[in-house]
Amino acid sequence: MNFFDVWVAEVHLFVGASSVIYPKILFFEHDNGGFNSDVKVVNICGIESESGRPHQMQEIYADMQQSFIERLRAITKDGLGPLSVLFDGADYKAEARVTAAFIEARGERLLMAIGRKSASSGEYELFVVDPVEDGWIIVENPDPQPGLEA
Repeated sequence: MNFFDVWVAEVHLFVGASSVIYPKILFFEHDNGGFNSDVKVVNICGIESESGRPHQMQEIYADMQQSFIERLRAITKDGLGPLSVLFDGADYKAEARVTAAFIEARGERLLMAIGRKSASSGEYELFVVDPVEDGWIIVENPDPQPGLEA
């Protein structure tokens, strides 16, 4: 049986010298479908759809989520320009950064789901990334350095 929690976060996007505030962005935290039985998965609501528009949601919230996801995708494309096709992960970098920031703010061990088009099939898919193992979140060494006291 799959269970999920919905979280609301205020997200500040900084691009160059400008910023945009999205006051109510929804994240889904859910059972992971067998990826790792003791760790939940989190994703930006709507990322499961290629259009970025969540299904079965009131129009005003679906519009907000879709607008946010479209902005993330534009940030990624604008940042790398035509070279973005050369970099693995370039198509979802902004999505992953926002999701990793949410996970960091939650302070719990979570995996993140990211949406992208498959390079091999061209189909839109969700895939799960471990933000710690894959370097999206840097875990500080909890042990103090020799000679330093906590």
